[in-house]
Amino acid sequence: MTVRKAVISSEIMTRRKMEIPYHVTAISELAQNYSAAAFQSEIGQCRRVIDRLIAEDNRSDQQRARYRILRYLNLQLARSASWMDKEPDLMAWVMRNLIELKFWANFVS
Repeated sequence: MTVRKAVISSEIMTRRKMEIPYHVTAISELAQNYSAAAFQSEIGQCRRVIDRLIAEDNRSDQQRARYRILRYLNLQLARSASWMDKEPDLMAWVMRNLIELKFWANFVS
């Protein structure tokens, strides 16, 4: 019964592949095929998307905050991509900073 559920769930996910946001697909694929290269590749993809979104805009306080938050997120992702070659504490520090960033993003919005 559990195997049947997993097969049905897999079939549904395959049919709905186009509806699933990229970040959800990327995380699930990374979980299935985890390696340092795959992690760095996915982080690189996220940074490229953020690079396209970053445009300094001083029209309002919210736009300035958005620009700074995206720049800071990009910095944290760059740090996380290089954590394979550095101390394990770096990833803990990056995660703490990302949690704090989420708070500030919610506060600003």
